[in-house]
Amino acid sequence: PSLENLEPMLLTCFFTLAGVDIDLKKLSVMGLLGGVYLACRLSGKFIGGTAGAFLGTDLPRIRQNIAMSLLPHAGLAIGLVVILQSDPRIPTEVTSTITNVVLATVVLFEIGGPPLVRQAISRAGESHKDRKRIVEFLQEEHIITPLEADDKWDAIRKLAEFMLKSHGIKDVSVEDMIESIEERERSITTAMGSGVAIPHAKISSGPEIMGAMGICKKGVDFEAPDGQPVQFIIMVATPREHQKQHLQVMAAVARIISDPMVRAKLIVAPTPAAAYEAIESDLPEYYNYFLED
Repeated sequence: PSLENLEPMLLTCFFTLAGVDIDLKKLSVMGLLGGVYLACRLSGKFIGGTAGAFLGTDLPRIRQNIAMSLLPHAGLAIGLVVILQSDPRIPTEVTSTITNVVLATVVLFEIGGPPLVRQAISRAGESHKDRKRIVEFLQEEHIITPLEADDKWDAIRKLAEFMLKSHGIKDVSVEDMIESIEERERSITTAMGSGVAIPHAKISSGPEIMGAMGICKKGVDFEAPDGQPVQFIIMVATPREHQKQHLQVMAAVARIISDPMVRAKLIVAPTPAAAYEAIESDLPEYYNYFLED
């Protein structure tokens, strides 16, 4: 939080110091070179951003808007100018020309870029979502579909391994996680009925409550109260220091997965991205509310 408070001041100083190197007298004679660099920068942002989006996500709304949101990013360009200026092997005239072209272009992008970023965020459906939610782990990277399992113990093991891997947790072993979950599962089933189970574990430590979702299209026997096989497994792991928030998270998870419309979309979702969209698109906001509200 303290670094976030300093960020505006640091960025202001950074771009101010970069801007003092612009020689306004030379800008008028750099039309062709500046135009070429501007075109290359635009092409690089759109080609690189779009390619990265296609490699990183299956969400069309993100793929179509990610490139525009990268336009004002200029830290690397300015950093390269600083490196160029500190290299004595490069002639001063060349350094001055490149510096003016790059910094003048950066100024244009910093002026025109932010409104385009706002538009891209709005079109992607991500506006006003920069706050922490009660359930943060129902994201594309924490969903596995289909989850193939022979029985509920196999499903628990596979989902526990996937959850630790997707969250990058290394100080909690899979065996400890499974032991905690199986201890609860043997005393009473975590199946809620309607094809839903929410196995959960307490872990010794961790930055926050984490979880993962597995969609078993064939269904797994969890000894559910209604006798139906479980198709939707949401696994939750709560560090001991976050026990007070545990019940809130569990209640929010139950609200989300209890919605019949959400379950109907999840079961036919071909990819984790489609499953995430099924949760996010038509879900009432109060199901997974923002903590600041």
